[in-house]
Amino acid sequence: MPNTNQYMPLYQRHRSYINILMLLRVVGWLLMIEAVFMVLPCAVALINENESFMPFLVCICITGGCGALMTLLKPKSRDMGKREAILLTGSTWIILSLFGMLPFIFYGTHMSVTDAFFETMSGFTTTGASVLPSLSDVPKSILVWRCITQWIGGLGIILFTLAVVPMLNTSGGMQMFNAEVTGITHDKLRPRVSYTAKGLWGVYAILTLVLIILLSFSGMDYYDAFCYGLSTMLSRPEKS
Repeated sequence: MPNTNQYMPLYQRHRSYINILMLLRVVGWLLMIEAVFMVLPCAVALINENESFMPFLVCICITGGCGALMTLLKPKSRDMGKREAILLTGSTWIILSLFGMLPFIFYGTHMSVTDAFFETMSGFTTTGASVLPSLSDVPKSILVWRCITQWIGGLGIILFTLAVVPMLNTSGGMQMFNAEVTGITHDKLRPRVSYTAKGLWGVYAILTLVLIILLSFSGMDYYDAFCYGLSTMLSRPEKS
């Protein structure tokens, strides 16, 4: 009996390659979402008379523009397997940190590329370390962006990826979920891993909002309550 598999297109056979184009397209969507998060500190800079919003506007254009170009890629297959999941898990931290460090460099905080990358990666990975000697001289918009990176890292940037990229509802997505989330590995809360990720992020956002409201009632101004609320859930228990 003839082997009909040889007449099938390459992307329909059992893949022996990594779907790089699809991987880059997913990263492009994440960069566009990161650019959206930069809008908030840009608005803070616009409100404060002593700060300029142009550096953040440039960062938004660079991050969003690069992300938009990557989403225009047209892979032959949208299949995302375990190999793509493993590569996406590692590359997401690095790529988002590379673009996330731009505000620290462009805003005149006198940080080197190494220090800016370390500060951003520290937030996304919930390390908690900082190279800033003092926060009193740092512009408010930069502090807001720093707290946003910590807030995203508080629950996990990989879990955030699973929440916004529904195409990862595969074994590869479950592998990313197990690598990021402690305690919920074998029994999923929902049938699809993206639903579980969205549910966890919903609870996380509600708890953060409640905390900000409670802090504002304790005598803090709204700016301090917002920053403390975002960075309170920075540390997460490690898997034993």
